[in-house]
Amino acid sequence: LYVICDISDDTPDDGTSPQPTNNDAIELYVSGTPIADRTVNYGAFDHQFAIDWRNTQAEYSNGDQVTLTGLQSAVKLRAGGYTVEAEINTTSLLNGSVLAAGMALGFDLAIDNGVDQPVTKSVRDPSAGPLKRA
Repeated sequence: LYVICDISDDTPDDGTSPQPTNNDAIELYVSGTPIADRTVNYGAFDHQFAIDWRNTQAEYSNGDQVTLTGLQSAVKLRAGGYTVEAEINTTSLLNGSVLAAGMALGFDLAIDNGVDQPVTKSVRDPSAGPLKRA
């Protein structure tokens, strides 16, 4: 799974926390859980990846930080923002299974702003109502 995010930010170098989610960063939420098995709780196939403006990375599963596996990324600062390129190994997402034709992955993206107090904004349209697992 390849993701490229071009973030506009007048101060793209905010935050020096060891936790990338407290800095200028992106968060990628990926679920390999079969749609019929998705509930309101995260499961073994649900992952959150965070990559900040320094290319500091973290992975979370079931709400806990875990050993980073299957993520490669690069960050390039530019005037007025930064660009993040990420590659997520789908085999690690699916705990060793292979992504096959007809399989669906759940995906969401959030952008963290590390100025003063960290603020997270999801790219999801909030007018769609509360977030529900399918």
